[in-house]
Amino acid sequence: MAMFLLANHAEVDTQNVYSNTALYYAVEQSNIEMASILLSYGANPNFQCHFNVTPFEIAWVKYIDSPELHFEMMKLLVTNIVKTEHCNAVDTNLSGFIQNKRLINESGDLKELEQQCHKEIEEMKSISVGENGKSFFDIFVLQKDINTLARCANNPDIVKCQDKFSMYSSFIEKSIKEGKARAKLLQGAAESMDEIFESN
Repeated sequence: MAMFLLANHAEVDTQNVYSNTALYYAVEQSNIEMASILLSYGANPNFQCHFNVTPFEIAWVKYIDSPELHFEMMKLLVTNIVKTEHCNAVDTNLSGFIQNKRLINESGDLKELEQQCHKEIEEMKSISVGENGKSFFDIFVLQKDINTLARCANNPDIVKCQDKFSMYSSFIEKSIKEGKARAKLLQGAAESMDEIFESN
């Protein structure tokens, strides 16, 4: 049901009477799959409810109590926060963002995780893909050029990069899958056009 609503342009950060969003509940229930889906549709982990609590803070409290059990959720949220920071998709002066950064800094392991994210993104930004000057980060994490993505998705060197950038491997894997699907669609369209022109 959630996928249907999101695919049909439902507002991902709609709030209830307590100003909680769907991401709050996904994090509260430790539902990594739903949190990942919501984040992929633009859910904001920096959003503060009436009590000035962010979804990230809910996950952070759980993580501090039981790090092994809640590490994957924290990794998901930290990689998303760093990604949005690098693509200027978040106002870094907002109190929710500042609050989340403070919480990251309070944990040595999370700070290390954040630094690894920054390092991988900087390296991805240094790799040019295609002829339009866009970086690996632009194409395979932000998906800024779907046509370049389609052209590169079957390149074995690109697949190797998925393992190289472990923090963002899920983004890269998803992009490769979508790029291959687009390439197949374009190939089918080209073959159909050839058949049309051959029959005339």
